[in-house]
Amino acid sequence: MPEVLYLLLGWLLGLFGPGIVEHIRSHYDRRHLGVAIRTEALGIQKRLAVTSFRLAQTYGDMSRDYLVWLKQKLADPSQREGPANVLAAIDAMLLVPEAEFVSVVAQNRAQPGSALGLKRFTSSFIDTNLLSLNRFPTTYQSLVHEFRNQLDILNQEIEMAMSFHRMTFDSSLSVANHAAVSSELSKRYIDIQKVCIRAADKLQEIIDFDLKRI
Repeated sequence: MPEVLYLLLGWLLGLFGPGIVEHIRSHYDRRHLGVAIRTEALGIQKRLAVTSFRLAQTYGDMSRDYLVWLKQKLADPSQREGPANVLAAIDAMLLVPEAEFVSVVAQNRAQPGSALGLKRFTSSFIDTNLLSLNRFPTTYQSLVHEFRNQLDILNQEIEMAMSFHRMTFDSSLSVANHAAVSSELSKRYIDIQKVCIRAADKLQEIIDFDLKRI
């Protein structure tokens, strides 16, 4: 009888063993993919934050609440470090009295029509591994796709801003039309800062996702 039990046990292990091994390997690969996505998300988020800061200085929202948000996004969660010059500027701005704060913000404002050298954003690793997302929970997949939607909107806004900037060099425009184009360019930069913030917040949800759940 014991021999029969051992034979039966051996047969069962042979039957289910490959499936168990594949399940473990799949879980291991999924965890590593999640870590790699988080790494890219952190890099993109910092670039979005720095871009939003450039826009805030010259066109957009440079409130104290925004600066607190910015500091949180730039600080490295593992090393508690970030771009030293930007973090130092944030700390200095948060400490000054309100009247001086308003004055400094006003001094940094750009002239209408002034352009910023903005570049399109990419999420190369995430885009390359989109087909692998079906191995993740639906909630995680949704977070990634929501971020990619925000990134598409951001890149469209950047393209539009570049288009309006090119129009400012059109010598055939009347003075009134040139002023209108310059005003629209400024509005585009304000909108781009807002989208940078939204995209960075979407990335935060991916970064904070508990990878043990996958």
